[in-house]
Amino acid sequence: MCTPNALDVIKTTYGIGKKALDIAKQLNNVELKEAILDLKEEIIALREENIALKEQLNQKQRYNMEFIDNYYWDIKEDGTKVGPFCPACWDGDEKAVRMQEGAFGTLCPVCHIKTTKKG
Repeated sequence: MCTPNALDVIKTTYGIGKKALDIAKQLNNVELKEAILDLKEEIIALREENIALKEQLNQKQRYNMEFIDNYYWDIKEDGTKVGPFCPACWDGDEKAVRMQEGAFGTLCPVCHIKTTKKG
């Protein structure tokens, strides 16, 4: 996640790039214009990555996952367990996908992994 300081650096860099592009237009310098447009595209990509990373961090902070008996459980402040959640989905993408009980075990509706309780 970008810190406020890093975000300021990105904004400042973007502002400088915009000013440089305006100057390049006035000078009619095609190579400089292209370089600045590439810089602006990179900044946009960094912003998108920053947004995605913030979302991932928020996802992690919403849950207090603990791995118990082959499943993840969200442990609430009062100690109650919510779940079970798919271990493959949480370990791979940090998606909290609730497992569904079936006749022959527990199945994830997203990745279709089948698990059984330890013990």
